[in-house]
Amino acid sequence: MKSIYISDEIHRRAKLRAAETGVPLKQWVEQWVEQGLRSATPQTPPPEPPPQLREPVATYEAPVAIQVTPQDADAERSRAEAFIDDLERRGVLVRGERLREQFQAEYLAWRRELGLTGPPPTEPPDIEAVRASFRRQRELYPNVPTVTEMIIQMREEE
Repeated sequence: MKSIYISDEIHRRAKLRAAETGVPLKQWVEQWVEQGLRSATPQTPPPEPPPQLREPVATYEAPVAIQVTPQDADAERSRAEAFIDDLERRGVLVRGERLREQFQAEYLAWRRELGLTGPPPTEPPDIEAVRASFRRQRELYPNVPTVTEMIIQMREEE
């Protein structure tokens, strides 16, 4: 038993023809292949492959001539800038140096909230300092699950 892949259109037409004759599609295809093999002679070159089916390109005809005038590039750029400025004014968009300043301010606020006021230490903390940090976080945020609790929960969900 082997599979042969044919186009959807040929398959549909063969299925219709087999249904018209009242024969199962498999049997109908086998009969036609057998008949083709008997009638084919070794000198006969194999048939050319069918052309690739491609979707036709949609074309549109305009009954009236359309004149296209090039837009002024500077006017288009100024309209785009005005649009971006409007988005920034409404608070939807933050760009450039203001974005960097906003990120820096948020980063510093988080460091202050976490109690990180000085520069990072050059030496890694010892295990007791890490445990003290975790205890402090647990005291500040008692309802937030610990990393261990999150890992246990993730393993239970698997």
